[in-house]
Amino acid sequence: MSSAPPKDAGDPATILVVEDDASLNAALAATLKAAGFRPVTARTAAEGMRWFNHYAPDLVLLDLGLPDRDGLTVVADIRAKATELRATFGADSPASALEWAATRVESAILSEADRIVYLPEAARISGYVEGHLARLVRKGQIPDMRLPGSRGRIKVRVADLPTKPGRKHTPPADVHDLASRLGIRG
Repeated sequence: MSSAPPKDAGDPATILVVEDDASLNAALAATLKAAGFRPVTARTAAEGMRWFNHYAPDLVLLDLGLPDRDGLTVVADIRAKATELRATFGADSPASALEWAATRVESAILSEADRIVYLPEAARISGYVEGHLARLVRKGQIPDMRLPGSRGRIKVRVADLPTKPGRKHTPPADVHDLASRLGIRG
């Protein structure tokens, strides 16, 4: 059961940010606060679930690559919370909302994995340079998604991309770029 105080109609929406990258976590929190929301931050899945149960946030921004658990297991925990709400309180509306949100996250992840991209975007996603990815396609280590016999730009499926060892989800350069676009210094 949530220990959050009841919300008044004029209270800002509470948004839980679960992100292990300190720079991105701070940038998101500052941006949300400047936009009039009430951000609550966590750096691990365990801390995120603790704050989720305490604050009953209106929205959760969740990194899928957390140090202690995969973000998809956190989505499963949120889905379980919906079942608990329904069983304990007969709270059909909040439970349905949580299940709907969990389903949307899972669908977005699956559709992202099936997305077909050109090499420049594939390089940005994977952390490898385009030339390396092109070599992997030519060697058959990454399936070429172009039509047979096509000699146009190389296309690959996101799910087939290799992950660079030690690569974080959000490189520091991307965090600083995001922060500069949002007008945040630091």
